[in-house]
Amino acid sequence: DDQQMSELLSITDDIDSDHHLADVYKTIIREWRLSNSNINALIELSDNIDSDHHKAQTFRTLLDKEDLSQENLAIFLKEVEDIDSDHHASEVLKDVLEMDINTENQILLLDLVDDEISSDHHARSVLIEFAEEQKLSGKVFDTYLNTIESLDSDHFTAEVIKNLIEEVDMTESQLTGLLDAMEGINSDHFLAETLQAAASHLRISSTAVQNTYRQVAKSISSEVFYGRVLKAIE
Repeated sequence: DDQQMSELLSITDDIDSDHHLADVYKTIIREWRLSNSNINALIELSDNIDSDHHKAQTFRTLLDKEDLSQENLAIFLKEVEDIDSDHHASEVLKDVLEMDINTENQILLLDLVDDEISSDHHARSVLIEFAEEQKLSGKVFDTYLNTIESLDSDHFTAEVIKNLIEEVDMTESQLTGLLDAMEGINSDHFLAETLQAAASHLRISSTAVQNTYRQVAKSISSEVFYGRVLKAIE
């Protein structure tokens, strides 16, 4: 019951080894039927694990075994902030993205990618998974674009945008927002590539969207790339 589990979890405070502590937590996760409050307590006790590797393995075991409530998930995402390794944090977040996530937790996750994952490579992998697994609507779509704009690498930014174009059926307003976000791409090559992808997959038919498209295209210095981009919407 909850009382027994609370007592058991409190005993784990005395375990110093991250390896042994993680093993105890993973055994509890696999062998016990945990209540919401016990799941929350276990997530918060993960603070006792200093090793990013062992903390991530504990979290991934929890995600594999338990159907976390949205309340559990909000607490869980705050604890993921304590994982310093971009590799381990991104692997945990990609597991989270296999769940049904409400709007508040989707935004929490995207903010976490923006604020905590400094590697563009790992941020890219989470953002691509997000677009493939989650529904992007309203504020979530806007937050997603803001997170894209925080990437420094033109290459990874272009990859995330091209994937978004393929995965999401956008409204005219979302498409305009996406085109505006492309202005952060400095490379003529990658900017032209993403604009041509937008022209191929999306409905750039309204005057307003075409004007935004042309305005963004003006950032391209190369006459060759600029010509290809304009031709794509003729």
